[in-house]
Amino acid sequence: MKLKNIFIGVLFLFSIGCVFSQLNPPIPNPKKITFTYKTNPNIFFINDELYADTLVFKGVIPKVNYKLITSPKDSTKIIGTIKKEQIKTKYLKELAGFISHNSSIKEIQYVVSERKSAVKMTPSTQECEEFFIQFFKRPYVLFDNAVKKMELLYDDENKKFTSKTTYSNSSNSYSRNFLKWYPNYPDVGSYETDDLYIQKNQTNAVVIDKTLDKHISPIPLFGNCNYGITTVISRYYTTTLVSLQYD
Repeated sequence: MKLKNIFIGVLFLFSIGCVFSQLNPPIPNPKKITFTYKTNPNIFFINDELYADTLVFKGVIPKVNYKLITSPKDSTKIIGTIKKEQIKTKYLKELAGFISHNSSIKEIQYVVSERKSAVKMTPSTQECEEFFIQFFKRPYVLFDNAVKKMELLYDDENKKFTSKTTYSNSSNSYSRNFLKWYPNYPDVGSYETDDLYIQKNQTNAVVIDKTLDKHISPIPLFGNCNYGITTVISRYYTTTLVSLQYD
């Protein structure tokens, strides 16, 4: 438990740099709220050097001889780095999959009176495309059917939501979906989720904003959270609220 608390503290410090400053403030009684989240992996490439948390290297490129340095993007963080030439060919496909799996843009419009969100998710970002050009020397291919659309209908009285796509409908409850709160970090919570790379539960952190409607979220709602989410932080990726408009 102590290790988890340390991890949340580190995520909290990291989240300070993610807090938005250019989003429109809330207005009284909006009819629609339109917002966008961007997700990118916690890995980057500069001058033939690949930088990431050491857990990313262990999960994606195992047995690599990385070295620890101060992050060139954040002097408060110690991360791992390896040269591109150190990566064995057999791991390049795994790395490409990791980048694409953890990159997406989610555009959402929430209609307040109907308690309904229209969601469009594109599995790519500008950063993802730039990584493929710079590192793999080839463009990222986005297939025609890659963009997904759905509707989310909320029953907040019973803490349920229904997800509707072209092909299926499903209903889920968020009444037992809880965040763990931290007294020292009142705007930070954490939750457990399955992870593709470590094949077991991992802890993610969320940063909330008490001025935001709780339906402003890139992930399913929580039964004990009545506020919107600005940031979701995993060891492997970061999701950030990048635009917000009230009508």
